[in-house]
Amino acid sequence: FIETLLQGFHLTQDPEHLIQCEELLHKTPKNSTIVKAMKAHCKAALGLAQTRTSLLSEGERLATEMVEEADTPAVWFHLGMCVSYLARYFSDNSLYQWSIECFQSGFSLDRTQNILQESLGWAYYEKSLLENDLSDLSQSIKFFCCALKNNHSPYSLLGSALAYAKLGEWNWDEEALLKAKHFFDIIKEHYHALLYQNNTYLLKYALLLDMIGESDEEANFYMEALHIMLYLLTQNNCPQEIHHHLGQVFCHYGEFLDEKSLFLVALHQYTLGSKIPSLVENDQFQLDWG
Repeated sequence: FIETLLQGFHLTQDPEHLIQCEELLHKTPKNSTIVKAMKAHCKAALGLAQTRTSLLSEGERLATEMVEEADTPAVWFHLGMCVSYLARYFSDNSLYQWSIECFQSGFSLDRTQNILQESLGWAYYEKSLLENDLSDLSQSIKFFCCALKNNHSPYSLLGSALAYAKLGEWNWDEEALLKAKHFFDIIKEHYHALLYQNNTYLLKYALLLDMIGESDEEANFYMEALHIMLYLLTQNNCPQEIHHHLGQVFCHYGEFLDEKSLFLVALHQYTLGSKIPSLVENDQFQLDWG
């Protein structure tokens, strides 16, 4: 259950998962190597959540000590997660490579460990985004597909959806975009809360629908994308870039219908976005507005 909570934090970035982890770990035997490795993982996750490099580094150090005590797949998994949080915080390619090596070390000891295949998929996915590396993205998809053969966990389903969506975006590959939608649809049906309690993933789903609309020239995809984005506008933690993306979708929909009023709505969204400092400094926002 503790590992499930730690995975939950990885997906949602919700510190509440870590609070529950700390409470449970406090009640477990303190001399167990795996418990110490979990505590190190929890500490690194807290460091990421609170942007505290001292906790991130301490978590990695403690997990490394546990690997020296016990060379087991579970301990390698927790060390890999500590390092991947460091990599995410610093946007460091070499740290991602180190986390991949940790997961591979654990996987080589026991190839039935689905969680290590999933973690390899996520590490390769996040690493691919740093330098738009197609080979890393392909590796990510390979590991997610292997993991899904054994278990349709939300961890693998979401990773597959994001990885295929990125592949479709980079290669303008309609088949990849539709595969991404397939996985998002499964998540909507079976893990609805995961999608609708995390605005980042819901926005990515809306952007995917917009891309499919451009590729398929189907109005329904644009309408669903707009429906999701307008819903996001009503949420307290709405992504700052929402006005930029609404402008894009209204513009694409306006092109599709050859409808002037939709371009005017798009311009209004860009005007609203221009009041947000992070968007004003974004070259892509300025280019799309122009």
